[in-house]
Amino acid sequence: MKRCFLLLLVAFGGGHVVAAPAIFPLPQEMTRSNASFALDGATRILLPLEPTTNDLLLARELMAELSDRFGVAIPMERVSTVPPAGQTIVMGAHTNPLVKQLCAARAVSVSAREPGPEGYVLRVDGSSVLIVGSDEAGAFYGLQSLRQLVQKDGRGARLPGVVVRDWPHKAFRGVKLYLPGRDNIGFFKRFVRDFMALNKFNQLILEMNAAMRLDRHPELNAGWIEFGRNLISTRRDRPDGPKGEGTDSTHHDTADGLVLEQDEVAELVAWARKYYIDVIPEVPSLTHSYYLLTRHRELAEMADAEWPDAYCPSNPKSYELLFDVFDEYIAVMKPRIMHVGHDEWRVRIGACPLCRTRDIRDLFIEDLTKIHARLTQQNISVMIWGDHLMEELRGKNGVYDMTAAGGFKYQRPGGLTPAMVKERLPKDIIVSNWFWQDGLKGQGEM
Repeated sequence: MKRCFLLLLVAFGGGHVVAAPAIFPLPQEMTRSNASFALDGATRILLPLEPTTNDLLLARELMAELSDRFGVAIPMERVSTVPPAGQTIVMGAHTNPLVKQLCAARAVSVSAREPGPEGYVLRVDGSSVLIVGSDEAGAFYGLQSLRQLVQKDGRGARLPGVVVRDWPHKAFRGVKLYLPGRDNIGFFKRFVRDFMALNKFNQLILEMNAAMRLDRHPELNAGWIEFGRNLISTRRDRPDGPKGEGTDSTHHDTADGLVLEQDEVAELVAWARKYYIDVIPEVPSLTHSYYLLTRHRELAEMADAEWPDAYCPSNPKSYELLFDVFDEYIAVMKPRIMHVGHDEWRVRIGACPLCRTRDIRDLFIEDLTKIHARLTQQNISVMIWGDHLMEELRGKNGVYDMTAAGGFKYQRPGGLTPAMVKERLPKDIIVSNWFWQDGLKGQGEM
């Protein structure tokens, strides 16, 4: 499913301009007809006598959309066969018995292989709407295209005549968010349904920090709240290091600086999965680890910092704490993938007595390898940010020269060599990159 910023297709004829129906992302194949389908009181959404959970989801989502946004009430009806006349909407995977009937009548061919996983055909003519997916996810994405095609008219709403055949260009289509605060859960849910699902995203990286109730380490929740309040009251997005060193952004607004209960987090994950979106918890490790260290300064790489942002990878107790936190998030969120951060390692090299004689790159590799081993034993894939895998961005020879605002000169960790990345890191780690500024070499995560 192609990503694009704007699609404007026009046809010139008869002295006027006719806009083509807009679907985002741009479908693989789409043709327009002169027919249109009226969405009014005569229309019925047809369900099999024994609908699947997905059949019911599609019907209810469309009913809610038409009622809430267009003031059109369309009922659903369970039937054994598609009637030969009347305005009907039939939606589902290719195994749905009503879908099979209408596919045969309209000469539409869809199977598990064609168009393939997450693929669908959407066909609108004057008397029927057919959405057929190669799988249930495909049928769901067909519904999202239909949602985008609905047009308001004087009597209610209608759909333009189209035939769409679509399948994804990319298997991974993701958005990064922070865990919402309790007052913003409603907005979060609408965002998932009305932006992410509507535009066919299927992955949500959700940063957690210590913003979920942690039974094993309640001190982290207490420290998280204190940390957030301190940053908010002092109007800072990050503290300085003890000698004015630059530090990581704090992300203290995760959950609005407060804590959600475990059942609230589990419910948000279930909500996303309902819309075919996998949640990837981001639990920062090595770096951006303020949340671990607010009450465990003894584990910090720079213990004299106001708010330490990185734990000591030479201290085994760092991993006892980190893995306890991992286990609680895994138990609640049950992820297939976990994002473990590892971007912007900004400690002052030599500040930690346990680490100062070690090559900082070896410490990075050993830390990531330990985490990878722990998670893969639980059948969870590992994802990281990739900036420290690039010498050109982070600096060669394992160091990056810095000067603090007050003139203090120091070094912070640089990038791994290409040979280190190739030979010493596990090959199944998923690497993502992020961007905050274009055009200036070394100033953005490129």
